[in-house]
Amino acid sequence: NFSDTVSQLKHVADLMRQPESKERLLKTCFQGPLGQGLSHDIKAFCGHVYEERWGTVSDCTLQILQCEGSLRHMWSLERYINCATAPGEGDGQVVQGQGAETRAGSVNLEAASNAISDPFFWAFLHMLSTFASMQIRLISWAEGCPCHWSLMEDRSADLPTELKRLCGDCPMRGRRAADLASGKFHSIVQEMCEINAARLVMNLPPTITEAERLTIISVFENGRSHVLFQMALKLSHWEAFPWLTFGASCQDVETSKQILQDLLACECSDPLVEFAKQDHVQDERSEEHTSEL
Repeated sequence: NFSDTVSQLKHVADLMRQPESKERLLKTCFQGPLGQGLSHDIKAFCGHVYEERWGTVSDCTLQILQCEGSLRHMWSLERYINCATAPGEGDGQVVQGQGAETRAGSVNLEAASNAISDPFFWAFLHMLSTFASMQIRLISWAEGCPCHWSLMEDRSADLPTELKRLCGDCPMRGRRAADLASGKFHSIVQEMCEINAARLVMNLPPTITEAERLTIISVFENGRSHVLFQMALKLSHWEAFPWLTFGASCQDVETSKQILQDLLACECSDPLVEFAKQDHVQDERSEEHTSEL
């Protein structure tokens, strides 16, 4: 179902992106005051799909969902065909038929029309958008800073421009070693997945069948398992010394104390660990000397 939906997404994106088909779409389906009022997102659409690259699929998914209401309300295959087959309107640039091939300057019109009219297609895209949005949010977290993340999270659009600039210029941006070592990043990913799973189940449209609903939920669960597995695989080194040393400076006091205790008890001979142990001993001696005074 994933590959089928991505193929449908590619056909719809070709219809909306290619200059000839986009112009014909606007002339035939978005005429009149209502159509012109709904055409802004169609005109701005520039997404494309390369099946082997998730980045193009996720970006196109988010773009095309901005056009969902306009497309589903205004699309008419009959009106589009009448214009496409009119004399002098560039015959051959739009191909109709189930076996039509997508080629430069052309679209598979029937495949695109079937996708636009299919509630399952849109419901599946909304499921894909949860992963695309989560990816964007995690990148924002990684590029952000520990001191301003709570301020910027989900509220950046409401913040004054000057405050956004100050947060963006924070010298702590990208310094996430403590949060990675303490396990905070993994907790954030798990929380996002749980929230998105609940929202997905609640927001699935009633127009799809129960079998289609179960298919979307099953694909989401497989995707969630894959994301968590990849995160655990690629970040597992943060759970052991010397990398775990950075967790001693996390903002959670109890976690920091536990990591520090493990650090002092560990037998790792890495220079980073040795340095942290010596620094801790010096701090303890300094505290003892201050108390004596």
